[in-house]
Amino acid sequence: MTVNAALRARARRGLRGLGLVLCGTFASGVVLAPSPAYAANGPVPLGAADRYAVLAGETVNNVGNSVIGGDLGVAPGETLTGFPPGVVNGERHPNDESAQHAQRDLASAYDDASNRVSTDPTGTELGGKTLAPGVYTSTDAVALTGTLTLDARGDANAVFVFQLATTLVTGADSQVRVVNSPRPLCNVYWKVGTSATLGSDTEFVGVIMALDSVSLNPGARVTPGAVLARDGAVTLDENTVNRASCLPAASPGASGVPGRPTPSVSPSPSPSVSPSPSPSPSPSPSPSSPSPSPSSSSPSPSPSSPSPSSPSPSISSPSPSPSPAGPTPTQAPASPAEPPAPPAPAQPEQPPVQPEQPAQPEQPVVPEEPVLPEQPVVPEQPVMPAEPGQPGAPGPAAPAVPNFEVPQGP
Repeated sequence: MTVNAALRARARRGLRGLGLVLCGTFASGVVLAPSPAYAANGPVPLGAADRYAVLAGETVNNVGNSVIGGDLGVAPGETLTGFPPGVVNGERHPNDESAQHAQRDLASAYDDASNRVSTDPTGTELGGKTLAPGVYTSTDAVALTGTLTLDARGDANAVFVFQLATTLVTGADSQVRVVNSPRPLCNVYWKVGTSATLGSDTEFVGVIMALDSVSLNPGARVTPGAVLARDGAVTLDENTVNRASCLPAASPGASGVPGRPTPSVSPSPSPSVSPSPSPSPSPSPSPSSPSPSPSSSSPSPSPSSPSPSSPSPSISSPSPSPSPAGPTPTQAPASPAEPPAPPAPAQPEQPPVQPEQPAQPEQPVVPEEPVLPEQPVVPEQPVMPAEPGQPGAPGPAAPAVPNFEVPQGP
C-alpha cells in the first residue's frame, strides 16, 4: 500500500507539472504551427507583376486621357494603343522580358489566390455589405451595385481576397469603400474566373486578376489597385489606374520611374601626403629650402618632395608615394653610399606684424582766393607837340661852330 501510494503521488505530480508547462507555453504566446486561417490571410505574392498598373495578354486599347500610375505592359501580345493621349507614369513593356516575367508571376499569384481557404461566401450581390478581412468565395457571377464597405479594423496590412468563379460586373457609380485603415489599403485581391467589367464612374479598390479580359467604362477609377489580364485584352476609356501608391517608397531611378532606387557612387577618399622630409642627394642641407608658413606648424617639404596638394609624387622624385592610410614609408636615397641629408632646420617664426597706424584725419581744404578780374588797359594819351619856345619845341637850327685846331708846341 505504501509503495502504490507513492507511485500514485509521483504520477499526480508529473501530470501537474505537464499542465503547468502547457499553460506557460500558451500564456507566453508561442505557437507551434500557424493556423490555416492565419496562413490564408497573408498578402498574395505578385512578384514582378506588382509594379504593373495595367498588364494584358493580347493588347491594351485606350481611348481618351487615361492616367496609368505604374508600369504598362503586354505579353505575349505586342500592341499598346492610345498612349498618347493616355499618360503612363511608369515604364512601357510591349512583350519584352519584363512583361513576360510579370505574366509568369501573375499566373502564380492567380493560383495562390484560388487556393486560399474560404472564410465566407460572398453571394451574387456585394452592394450594401460590410466585410471584415478574410477570403470570400462565390461560385456564380457576382455583381456590385451601390457600395461595398471593407472594414480594415485599424490594420493597414489587412488582407481581403475575393475568389470569383466567373464574372464581376459593377453598376454605374458603384463604390468599394475602405474604412478604419490608417493608410490606403493595398492588400485587396479580386481573382476573376473569366472577365471583369467596371461600370461608368465606378470607384474601385484592389488588384483585379482576370483569366480572360478586363474592361473599364468611361470615368471608372481603380485606386489603389491594378488591372491585370492573363490571356485577353484590357480596354480603357478615360480611366485612372494607380498602383504606384502601394509600391515601396524610394528615390527615382535614372529612368524616372517612382520607386526604383538609383545606385549611388561613394567618392573615394583623397590620399593625404605627409610632409615628411625627403632625402636630398647633397649631404648638406639645402640653403634654399622654403621656410615653414606662419599659419602651419608642420615643416614644408623640400623642393624634391611632392606637393601636399598632389595625390601622387613625380616619377623623378625620390620621395615615397602617398598612402591614404597609415604612416608614409621612407624611401631609400638614390645612391646607397651617400648618407641621407638631415632635415632642414626650422626657421624661427617671424615676429608678428605690427598693427598699422591709424590714419590721420585729412586737413580741411582752404578755399582758394578768388581771382580778381583784370583791369581794363588805359589807352596811351597822344603826345602833343611842344609849343615854340618850350623845351623840346622845334626851332631853327643852331649855327655850326667851326672846329679850330690848337697848334701843338715844337
